[in-house]
Amino acid sequence: MVAAVVWDMDGTLLDSVDAIAAAFATVAGRPPIPPAEVERLFRLPTPAAILTDLTGTGAGPGEVDAFYAALAVEAERVEPYPGVHEVLAALAGRVPTGVFTGSNAVATGILLRATGLHDLLDTVVAGDDVTRRKPHPDGLELACRRLGVPPAAALYVGDTDSDLTTAVNAGAVPAAAAWGHNHRPGAVGAAVCARPADVLALVEAGPGRPTRAARS
Repeated sequence: MVAAVVWDMDGTLLDSVDAIAAAFATVAGRPPIPPAEVERLFRLPTPAAILTDLTGTGAGPGEVDAFYAALAVEAERVEPYPGVHEVLAALAGRVPTGVFTGSNAVATGILLRATGLHDLLDTVVAGDDVTRRKPHPDGLELACRRLGVPPAAALYVGDTDSDLTTAVNAGAVPAAAAWGHNHRPGAVGAAVCARPADVLALVEAGPGRPTRAARS
């Protein structure tokens, strides 16, 4: 049975990728960043590294603080994907829930609080809470320890191949957020959830039993 649900944040819980990219572009003095470049930039480990890449000059604490200020403004227009808030509320009291995201702790806090999701989660693990980034399992394992469940009893919901590989590497149950920003069909072995409510169905039925969520 599923004893906990851990979620990726950007592109899974929150339709936030464009807002984050806009905050970086504002600080870097750039026009809107093309989607292909956004995908590349988001693989860099820190806001300072992204700003350095964008500007070609070293980004220090001042530039990073400016990014957080710009993100706080952009966060006002960020929304959870349809159904996310309702599913998190429905999971409360059934199983513990958390987030493991590659975004750092400051950016994560800005976005989760601006969208009203922070108080619906039992734990939040950010990218800078662990040494190794996805698809290494460290962050997901930390989230599971905080939730008091073994990874094998946890569902990890994410929109990227890296998220699903992270789940596999941790021994957790991978679930593909097909509504998400970077979902690519064909993630073998993952439950494919067309909408957030399908995650609730997986919890109710268990990952090995028939549910509304299709398997790839």
